[in-house]
Order: sequence, then C-alpha cells, then structure tokens
Amino acid sequence: MRKSRVLLAIFAASFIGIMSNPEMLTASDSVAVLGLSNDNIVETVVKAEPVVADVGEEIDEPTEPVEAIVQEVVYSEPVYEEPVYVEPAHEEPVYQLPSSYIQINGLTIPLEYTDTTAENAGNAQLAWYYKTGKHIYGHNLDYVFGSLDWAHDGGYLDGMPFTVVMDGVASYYTVATHRVYDRLDAYTLGYNGDTLSMYPIVNAKLDGTYYRMTIMTCYNGSSQRLVLYAN
Repeated sequence: MRKSRVLLAIFAASFIGIMSNPEMLTASDSVAVLGLSNDNIVETVVKAEPVVADVGEEIDEPTEPVEAIVQEVVYSEPVYEEPVYVEPAHEEPVYQLPSSYIQINGLTIPLEYTDTTAENAGNAQLAWYYKTGKHIYGHNLDYVFGSLDWAHDGGYLDGMPFTVVMDGVASYYTVATHRVYDRLDAYTLGYNGDTLSMYPIVNAKLDGTYYRMTIMTCYNGSSQRLVLYAN
C-alpha cells in the first residue's frame, strides 16, 4: 500500500514538470524522422555584406590569408613546316599561222591586202598583197624579204619555190626569172635607160610576157628594186 502511493507521487511530479515547461525537451519529446526524402531540400546561402568604414575608421584585416589563384601559361613551340616548291608546268607556246601569208626561203611572212603600192609596214614582219592578185611587196628586212637579196647575190634565186595563202586558200609558185630596177621615184622605175610605171609590175608582165605573180623588195639599200617573176 505504501509503495503504491510512492509511485503515484513520482508520476504526478513528472507530469507537473512537463506541463510547467513545455519547451524543455524530455524523453517524451522524441519524434521519429525516418524515411524523409532529401530531394527537395534547399540550401540557403547568406552572402556577407561588404564592410564600409566611416572616414577615419579602421577596418580589421582578415585574420586568414587569401590564397591567390595563379594560372600557369604553357608556351607551345610553333611548328615549322618546310614550304613545298611546286615547279610550274612548262607549256610550249602554240604558234598559229595567220589567215594570209607567204612562205618563201624558209620564212613565213604575214600578208595584208592593199589597193595601193605605197604601203609601209615599218619594222613589222609583214608584206602587202596587191589587189590585182599578182603582186606582193615588202621591206628587205632580215625577217621579211631580205633573204631574197642574199639569194640573188648567191645565184640561187631562180627556181626557188614559194607558197601564198590568202584567206586559207593556198597557191604554189616557182621563181622563173628576176630583174633589178633603179628606183626613180615612188611610182617610177628605170632599166637600161628606159622608164616604166608600176603598172606592168603589179600585173606580172615582163617584156610582153605575163607571169602569175611578182614579188618586189628593196635592193642595194633602197636605191634599187629587186623584182621576182614567178609561175
């Protein structure tokens, strides 16, 4: 009987302590927290406000040293590449014949049409094809008709073949004879004391005989004219 009263008194005293101080944790305040999920837990970070000092106020330096982050620069040696020399391909120049030309004594000389006997090609490699179709003339330059003077002096002018191409049409000739005239003026020639105009020359006529073609160039400088008569 006495033990029962003692136990009842202890229980009553414990109950009165819990009721009078509910914030005090006791064995009865334990809560089971097993099985909670951490997926939706949010971490709150509180940023420290910068400390601004009033004029004349000292700011305490941080007690812990701040470690500086140094980024190391890695030097890479540039890669040198030997330039590759590619030799350009050699292309032979393509020679194209003019549409009109004369081939004589190993030379190919361009021809141009004219209706006068007073054309001057200057230093060009060029000869003139007269409108009658029976007369060609040009300078006695080495690369034009100069070799005809040498052939005359060498004695092998007569019998020389040549080809005349006009607008793609070729005609073939052989020198039958030749004559050297004195130049009196631009339109008059002399031979053995006789004078004659250019008319028989441009029509390939000599001493009453007609030929198919004549070629005329300077001779003995420019004081004379060498004329070839060809069939």
